[in-house]
Amino acid sequence: MKWLENKNCTHIIAKGRPEYGRKQPPKPKQFVPTECTFRGSQSQPVKFSHCGLFGDPHLRTFYDEFQTCRTLGAWPLIDNPYLAVQVTNEQVFKGSQATGTTKVTVLLRDHRPCTSEKTFEAQTDSLPGAFVDGTRGTRTGDTVFIVEKEPARHVEIHARHILTHIIIRQVGQYLTFAIKIPEEIAKLGERSEALQLCLKGCPRRERINYGQLNSEAMPVQEAVSVCKNWNVTDFYFDACVFDLLTTGDRSFSRAAGEARRDVYYLSPSSAAGENRTYLLPETIGDSNSGTPENSAPGRPLVLFTLIICLLKTFCENSCK
Repeated sequence: MKWLENKNCTHIIAKGRPEYGRKQPPKPKQFVPTECTFRGSQSQPVKFSHCGLFGDPHLRTFYDEFQTCRTLGAWPLIDNPYLAVQVTNEQVFKGSQATGTTKVTVLLRDHRPCTSEKTFEAQTDSLPGAFVDGTRGTRTGDTVFIVEKEPARHVEIHARHILTHIIIRQVGQYLTFAIKIPEEIAKLGERSEALQLCLKGCPRRERINYGQLNSEAMPVQEAVSVCKNWNVTDFYFDACVFDLLTTGDRSFSRAAGEARRDVYYLSPSSAAGENRTYLLPETIGDSNSGTPENSAPGRPLVLFTLIICLLKTFCENSCK
């Protein structure tokens, strides 16, 4: 007893023994208002559209049209009452016609009670895991939230009230963008004259004709080999080879691979395509202008220079 007094244990005994392991009362569950869960205006299941931008840059529109564009400077990808996305493209190197995306700005417009206005800004070597105001949001309690998949390399933005999922990556020195969004929201502003690259594509003066490719920063066969290692197909294969031929920067091949992966993840139904490296002879012809614009997955137009070089190799190997 004297020992207890010396150690001041009587005070503890008087207050009662601590209850180790006692469960804390559960915190009240957070919830998202029912009006902030998108169901669409129709009784039918929601249909989705996909848009992606990567590499030189290469664009896949909401209508699954494929284009390669110069688009130097700032350009709007999406602009509707719910969402705005703008990208900035810069020259890959001085004197080059090739450009890469160095900045992506996403504006989620005020839509109470679901969300206040949220802005996300990403630049080369600055891909934050939070919105400009410092918030991230949570899956359980917020309509809009960010998931940082890989710090400074891969973030995903979710907007539950418009059932939209955005992926932004940094690959090498440039950024890639991909979005899955309900078709009825994606096509808002379709009749407007305002430019939206994801909706209307690049202006014709900005589109690149693959047939006019007149420089090789990397041997064709090496470019083909590198791209095959990333398992890219159809338009993504063309884009990969084109970027390696024009820049010599191998990170562009990874960008094509990641863009293809994002399509499988966001929109599996639109990811069908054939590995045209094995079906090269069957892809010749059917070319109206030498450009891949307005081509469908699995039957895109091909790189003119690449066809000539690969056919030569194909014939040399098969005719021996």
